Amino acid sequence: MKSKKLQSSSQNSSLIGLKNSLPDHNKLKNSMRKVMIVTFGLYALAGFVVHAQNLILDGSFETPVVSPGGHAGLTSVGPWNVTKGTVALYSGSARGIINPAQGNQQIDLDSSSDALIGTTINQAFITIPNRVYEVSFNVGWTGNPSQNPGVKLTAEVFSSDGTKLASLDATPPQLQTAYGPIQKFTFTATTSETTLSFRDTSSTSFQVGVLLDNVSVISVGDSPKIVQGLADQQVPIGGKAVFSVGVGAGDPATYQWFYNGVALTGETNNELVLEGVRVRDAGEYSVKISNQFGSVQAAARLLVSEFLVEIFTAVELKFPSSVGKKYQIQALANVNDTSWSSVGEPIDGTGQDIFKLISARETTAKFFRAVELSN
Repeated sequence: MKSKKLQSSSQNSSLIGLKNSLPDHNKLKNSMRKVMIVTFGLYALAGFVVHAQNLILDGSFETPVVSPGGHAGLTSVGPWNVTKGTVALYSGSARGIINPAQGNQQIDLDSSSDALIGTTINQAFITIPNRVYEVSFNVGWTGNPSQNPGVKLTAEVFSSDGTKLASLDATPPQLQTAYGPIQKFTFTATTSETTLSFRDTSSTSFQVGVLLDNVSVISVGDSPKIVQGLADQQVPIGGKAVFSVGVGAGDPATYQWFYNGVALTGETNNELVLEGVRVRDAGEYSVKISNQFGSVQAAARLLVSEFLVEIFTAVELKFPSSVGKKYQIQALANVNDTSWSSVGEPIDGTGQDIFKLISARETTAKFFRAVELSN
């Protein structure tokens, strides 16, 4: 609540106990991770069905420990970071109305000791890029019943470079006697560390508290991963272009090809073949690869050559000539041949040296001579 300060008979004793017993957060994170890993291993060895591990530390806000039935205004809550103001940590029911959704404690982002909207808590956790994760939590409220329509809690997920990956605006149930149903949304990680943030985005600050509990982040699967990307291509008019993409092993994926952002009807395989290309076919070709956990895209450009230039080698011959004489260029395929073959038509003498180019398109021979023809 922001309009008045609550009084609790156990609040002072709660704070006294907390003052000298707040745990080191780094040690707490490490110890909790070890506990989760050991527990996971024991369940696996015992043959139990093991559920996905919660990547969030202290999602039920059990640290620091508040005296039973008490509450405390705090600027840090175990492994959670608190920004802009303070939060209230309740042991047992919040303001004698709502019991925790999980564990023995719960958090109120609207502490009775301040009057700020926008109070935020966040926690960073390790993720695997391209993997899909699910966020879940419960939200409730306490305060003046007439202010319920203005109560809202916004959950946001950010990559380590600050990019927002996903968000959800959560509203509590109309009645303040219990938490509402579990709120869920998914995101695809892009970096090895991701941050989950909860922010009080209520439009009212009068006698209202935003409650949060039972926070969880679990891995639900991998979106497709490209292992063989697309490459730009250049082909002549009438030629053939083939775009192919490869993905890693895993769940079956679906494909959809696009030309300059427009879906190509019927092109739903991992390979796109273009026969008899024209100049107007040049542009960007992309593919969207999807499965139940997410999607990934790749793109490349097609360049179409309007004119195809072919380069051939040639041999230049020079020989003297006389007026009134005719000459014939002859060729020999290899040095062991004994039969010379004619190349082109007879050439009239000019009385000067004659220069003649023999293209590789005319013959594959390697040895040449010019002979004078008898009249």
